[in-house]
Amino acid sequence: MHFALIAIMALILIRCAFSLLFSGSKDEVWGTLVDKKGTSFELTHWENLIGRSSGADVRINNKSVSPVHAALVRDNEGAWTVADLGSRDGSLLRGKAIKKRQRINTGDTLSVGGAELTFTRTTKKMEENLEIAREDSSRGTGAWLGMVLLTAFVCLLAFELLQNLGGALAVNVLFAFGSVLALAWATFILTLSARRRGFELEIIAFMLTSVGFAVCLSSDPENIYKLGICLAIGVSLYFSMCWFLRDQKRVNLLRVPIAALGLALLGVNLVSASPLLGAKNWLYIGGVSFQPSEIVKIAFVFAGSVGLERIFSKRNVVLFMVFSAICVGSLAFMRDFGTALIFFTVYLVIAFMRSGSFATVFLSALGALLAAVIAITARPYIADRFAIWGHAWEDAANLGYQQTRTMTAVASGGLFGLGGGKGWFDSIFAADTDMVFGVVSEEYGFIIAAMCVFCIVFFAFAAVRGVKNARGSFYAIAACAAASFYLTALALNVFGSLDMLPFTGVTFPFVSKGGTSLIASWGMLSFIKAADTRPMASFAVLPPGTRAKRKKKPKKEEADEEA
Repeated sequence: MHFALIAIMALILIRCAFSLLFSGSKDEVWGTLVDKKGTSFELTHWENLIGRSSGADVRINNKSVSPVHAALVRDNEGAWTVADLGSRDGSLLRGKAIKKRQRINTGDTLSVGGAELTFTRTTKKMEENLEIAREDSSRGTGAWLGMVLLTAFVCLLAFELLQNLGGALAVNVLFAFGSVLALAWATFILTLSARRRGFELEIIAFMLTSVGFAVCLSSDPENIYKLGICLAIGVSLYFSMCWFLRDQKRVNLLRVPIAALGLALLGVNLVSASPLLGAKNWLYIGGVSFQPSEIVKIAFVFAGSVGLERIFSKRNVVLFMVFSAICVGSLAFMRDFGTALIFFTVYLVIAFMRSGSFATVFLSALGALLAAVIAITARPYIADRFAIWGHAWEDAANLGYQQTRTMTAVASGGLFGLGGGKGWFDSIFAADTDMVFGVVSEEYGFIIAAMCVFCIVFFAFAAVRGVKNARGSFYAIAACAAASFYLTALALNVFGSLDMLPFTGVTFPFVSKGGTSLIASWGMLSFIKAADTRPMASFAVLPPGTRAKRKKKPKKEEADEEA
């Protein structure tokens, strides 16, 4: 039975990876720019950079054109706007200087650095043809087999734990895995009802969640009811955010309030949180505990991800740097240095994607290094963690206690594990959170533990795949930021517990026991989903017949569309 568990998990992972790899988005033309020589530039994105740089979507090799000159942006209703990005000679629309973002229509002349371009948007009929082609190219990509395999995997997990834990915990086991399957199938049916067929991300997330529930049943079975409720909240948050992220106007309108809410949560945390093992990062309300920094991760992605026309605004860059400094500084003040390191790593990813400047990343890293030296000097226990790094066995009874026990558990589990509920490591404090890789390795074997790692890597692969054809810069940056949160937490959790990195005490996304962490992990997944524009796969792309209603246009423009 245990070998079947391994085989099914591997099959699910391979099948989802191949589905993502071979069902990529094709370039779709949303408009064109034509210069005086008749050269045509196809607009294959909803956000297009015009300039002389090699990275421009519309590259004009003319010295009078700035490397980053203007941005041409389409919204959900099909309307196009153009904005000058602080170019040297400015931009003209219909012969008048562009001072702020302006509407551009079919037949309008756009002048950038003296180069004149005539704009033509796709007609309503052309966009309908794109939708039909998108639907036709997605046929046969259903996820029914993936759901059947997921169901088999969850049932095998439940059966193994029922055998090993005994009848006393039968209700807990049935509730745990019944909740996973009920939510998984409800999510799948809801996705199909919305005429979407891409379900790889959700299958992997539910599979990881089921492994996390198995760990919780071994170490703290009474907590499984709380975790089941948190899973329902997390899945609901995922769908809510998928809907919310479909409209970038809505996103731009609420970015600042969401960022402010994140700062407010950190402020309340600083003032009211109760210390736990030296870190002041938990709030208790009505007997329920939660970790605000997990929710702030979502606000951080919103604050850092912006549309193309705002990327090159110095004001936006400075504001994000200040926001990041407050977040990282607050977490450091709470003594939650592991989470602070995760936030800083994601800041570097966002900063590079927004600026393309290695100098910005280098200077930020240099500043962080200086702050880390000061923190190590001021907080001796941080220095102890760095001192024991790579020397855990030399002080196995004290500073190296957690790492040595984790390595022992991994070794005792071997490749195939002792069986669900049969391990001893789950009795160690924080084994099911900060050192959960050891629990999974001991009870289910190193192969399954390694595949859990590959599942997180799969999310990063999905994010990178989505960047090329993402509807806009916001979605591309947000997807990569979410993937960076996953990968950094994964590396610190796994390598820290195995003494390959300093031990920082952070969670393994979806797997570690923790309701707030589970909710945040599902919420972050929506950013990766929103960047996916494969045919009929993402909530970001409306299926045929359900396009957003456009505002009434002038008769001239309607005639241009039908031409």
